[in-house]
Amino acid sequence: MNSQPPTPPPGLAYLLLKNSLKLFGKPWRQLPPEEQEAARREAEEEYRLQQLVMQTEEAAGVFVAPTLPAQAIGMIRQRFADQESFGREMAAHGLNEATLRQAIAEELRVEAALSIVGQRGGTPDEEEVAAFYQKDPARFHIPERRAARHILITINDDFPDNSRQRARSRIEEVHDQLIAGPDRFAELVQRYSECPSALQGGALGEVEQGKLPPPLDQALFSLGQGQCSPVVESHLGFHIVLCASIMPARHLSRQEAAAQIRRLLTRRRQQRAQREWLSRLTAQQP
Repeated sequence: MNSQPPTPPPGLAYLLLKNSLKLFGKPWRQLPPEEQEAARREAEEEYRLQQLVMQTEEAAGVFVAPTLPAQAIGMIRQRFADQESFGREMAAHGLNEATLRQAIAEELRVEAALSIVGQRGGTPDEEEVAAFYQKDPARFHIPERRAARHILITINDDFPDNSRQRARSRIEEVHDQLIAGPDRFAELVQRYSECPSALQGGALGEVEQGKLPPPLDQALFSLGQGQCSPVVESHLGFHIVLCASIMPARHLSRQEAAAQIRRLLTRRRQQRAQREWLSRLTAQQP
């Protein structure tokens, strides 16, 4: 039988509750012993760092609006079947609404303090942006993408019209109508497609090669712009695929990539400033 989770301090109990859900998607008490231990280790390390940060000037100057912990509690509660099961799990961790709110408020203060520290990392200059672009040009290659639409007739032997033979016959009839009137795709999607995408004209989005199920991917990337495929079968049923448009592969110029690079390098600077600050805090402990 699983041992009981740790009791307060509330901050540690909350982190154990949160990390069990984050790491494994289940409450702590439902985890096998090895997963319980992994969640416990992460919670204890996170709590140790939180306590160091809470003693700093940066954290002392942070104000947390009361509505924010309440919103976070609401999101946690959604992970449970009902209020009763949520309450039982909190009680098992030695928590109640008040102590949970307190623990979340402390976590938010720590996050805000780290954000303040991160800002000290500054922003990259143009030389740094240019050097990054030159160092890794392949990162800025955009492969060809195609806007795909489809009509789907599903296979489901529980319904006579969706037996394999009947579904095939129905999609062939739709395909014959498309051959006779290629501009009728939008109309035929709404009339016949059994995919929820029919509400958006059968749109599957703008996709790179290899992102769709193999039969659909092969059909889409064999078409010219504006062309429809023959009938294609997938695990869902029978499809007709339309290549609505083709966006050729291209390489972003440095000017086009500059904003993306600047965001990435700024985030790296922030993370480095935070790591160095936390290392100094840790080194100051006896």
